[in-house]
This record gives sequence, structure tokens and C-alpha cells, in this order.
Amino acid sequence: MFREIEPICFKCVKARHFKKCSNCKEIKSPYSSKLDRSNLCKQCTESPFKSCEICKKDIPSGAFGRKCADCFAQDTLKKRLKLNKVGFSEFVATLYEEYSSWLSHRRGSAHAARQILKDRSAFEFLDCAFRKNNRLPNYAQFMRELVGTNTRPSTLTKKFFAEQRLFSADLERHQDVEEKNRIRRLINTFHHTESTTATIFLRYYGHLLRKYRKGALGIRSVRLALTPAADMMRLADIQQKKTVDQELLNQYLWLHLGQMNAASVFINYLRQHEKLALQIPSKEYFILPKTSESKRRLKLQLIELLSREMAFSIRYMELGMAYFHGRRLPKELSKIELYRNCKHEAGFLTVCFAKLAYVLPYPHP
Repeated sequence: MFREIEPICFKCVKARHFKKCSNCKEIKSPYSSKLDRSNLCKQCTESPFKSCEICKKDIPSGAFGRKCADCFAQDTLKKRLKLNKVGFSEFVATLYEEYSSWLSHRRGSAHAARQILKDRSAFEFLDCAFRKNNRLPNYAQFMRELVGTNTRPSTLTKKFFAEQRLFSADLERHQDVEEKNRIRRLINTFHHTESTTATIFLRYYGHLLRKYRKGALGIRSVRLALTPAADMMRLADIQQKKTVDQELLNQYLWLHLGQMNAASVFINYLRQHEKLALQIPSKEYFILPKTSESKRRLKLQLIELLSREMAFSIRYMELGMAYFHGRRLPKELSKIELYRNCKHEAGFLTVCFAKLAYVLPYPHP
């Protein structure tokens, strides 16, 4: 079919005989080319455009389907809305329709068609409470029970509820309840452990809580200060560290460089109250060093490791960084233990290296 002398795999067929059409952007067999060497498929060569069957707007002839992207998204939104509002009470079904219209106006039909599926669970809970009491719950009860069922409404859903004034509390009250729920989830991850790092974190929480009660901090500032501290303590638990040292701080900043300002509050607390000698390095410190080894040498070393079935070793991660990205793994990160939840998905091996994730080719046996 493609005039190949020897059998080739589907990946090589696609690479050799299929290109992206410059008009419809679909991957197809090229039929002709322009002066700038861009490819065109057969449909776009014979007739560049066709009309959308709904709005009659011109769309590329090679595009799949007979509708433009906007009409297709609007049609998908209508179908999903009709299907997903089944079973709701009349009041909540009307509210669900208003939410889809509000979301479509703010973000577009394509985003709304995806988002209403994710946010249906919040409306299900709202419908259950409405049927039970014949009225809506207050916002604090609504959020507390949602958190208890591991369901979290999106930010857009909460904005819609606030604009519709569905609950008795004002917008500031809504935000306070949300922040307190986030803090509660952070505290619960350390409340039932007796490690030294958990004790340090809970003492830090008590320090922030005293400031909040005096009015020196807002509830959102407390949550923003606790988040980097919780991440740093979890990183310490992974390595079974009993306290925060300079190496742990460097590891955290390698993984969360954008949190340097937020982490500085926690570091200042550790200096003053826990008497730990810690220094925040400059941003120039966090530049991945380039590798000096050749690609051929790195490839041979990777093949040797795979032949010895050592795909989960730190050395494999270092060689993968050097071969695929041309960078050396920082010395602090090479000491972090790998997470144990390695996944095998669709022929790829996802190795979670703390929060640094790399997708490497799956080593077939």
C-alpha cells in the first residue's frame, strides 16, 4: 500500500506517510504541497472549505464532521445537559441549566460541556438537601458536608452560587468557610501521627492560630502559610527525617521554586522558635546543570541498566534526565526516595519522583 519493501510498524507508517494538513490541521496522507512546502490533504486540495450545516460558516474541507467547532460544542452541551439533569427536582434542574448558560457565557461552550460533568456531584448533593428539608442548606453546612463526602465544588461553581445569592451568607463568609475547610484537611494529615515533623507542624499551626485570633493574620494568610510547611513536612516523612535541615529545604525549593516567598515565613519561624540554622539559597542556585556526557554513551548506559532490570533505580532517573533533557539531576534530589506508586499506563512507565514526574519509555521484558 505504501510501497515499502520490508514490513514496518504503525508508528513508522505514520511518521513516513502521514503529515499534518496545513489547512484542516488533521493528520492525513499528503496529496499536494504549497510553495512553502506545507502539506495539504486531498479534500483541502480539491475544495479548501465547506459550510457548517448549522451556522453556514466556512470550515476546512478536510475537517472531520459537518459542524464548526462552536456549533459542535453547543450541540454537545445541550445533549449533556439534557442527559445529566434527569433525576433532579424542578428547582435544581433549572439551577443546573442556569449554571450551564452562565458557564458557557464566561468560558465558552466547549469548556462548559466538560465542566458541567465534573460539577454535577455538587448539584446532586444540593438536590438531596433540597428534597429532604424543602429548602437550601446554609453555606457552612453545605461546604462541611461536601468535604465529608470527599466532594469539592469547583471555584466556578462557588462563584455561581455567590452571584445567585443561593445561601444566606455573603461572599466573604463563603471564602472564610472554604479556607477553614482547606486548613482542616491539612491538619488532619498530621493529627494522627507522632513523628517529630508532625509535632513541628502542629506547633507552627498553633503559632499562626494565635496570630489569627489577635487579628494580625487573615484566615487566607494562615492557609497560605501552612501549605508550604505541610509539603515540606511530607517530604521529610518520605525520607524519614526527624527534623528540617538545609538539605531538606533545598530539596523542597528545587521542587517548589515558586513557593520561595511563602516558605520564607515558615523558615523564619524555624529559625526563631525551633532554633534551626537554615538559609534560603538565591534563585541562581536552582538552575539545572548541563550534562557533559555524550548521547551515545548515555544511551549505552540506559540499555545496560534496562538489561539488568534496574528501571526503578536512582541511576536510571539520572541517566533519563541526562539523555532526554540534557541536564544533570541535582545532588539533593538524587537522595529522595522514589514513591512506590509506579504506574504502568498505555505502554509508559510514570515514575513519580516526589513532585518531579518524568514519563520514560516502558522497559519491555
